[in-house]
Amino acid sequence: MELLLLERELWDVVSGATPVPTGEEDAAKWLVRDGKARAAIGLAVEESQKVIIKQLKTSKEFWDALKKHHEKANITNKVSLLRQMSSMRFSGSRAMEDHIAEFLSIVERLRDLGELLRIIRLLRSCWVHCQRNIII
Repeated sequence: MELLLLERELWDVVSGATPVPTGEEDAAKWLVRDGKARAAIGLAVEESQKVIIKQLKTSKEFWDALKKHHEKANITNKVSLLRQMSSMRFSGSRAMEDHIAEFLSIVERLRDLGELLRIIRLLRSCWVHCQRNIII
């Protein structure tokens, strides 16, 4: 979405880098650009998220509200995925390849959420745990 707003030269309005000007003519131009930005954002969000921005007045308010909403969702997803990963146990009733594929799927989803460093730390602790429990 940010890239679309940049391409349409509206990001400065949405980000707050260009506040509402004081001059009447400049303020009118700013309002047109803000309206275009609100339309672009409003058309891009899912129906279920429109309630979040329905009562807001500016594109910056739209952006900030949606950003806050998605940050909460990302934190919840990260915690859930980290719990899934840390509670995974291999059982002999399924193939090792399936277990590894499920593990790597979670790793990939966490990486997409920006959790690469936490994944590396968790993998190190898993490796140490595995080394202690491997009977040769």
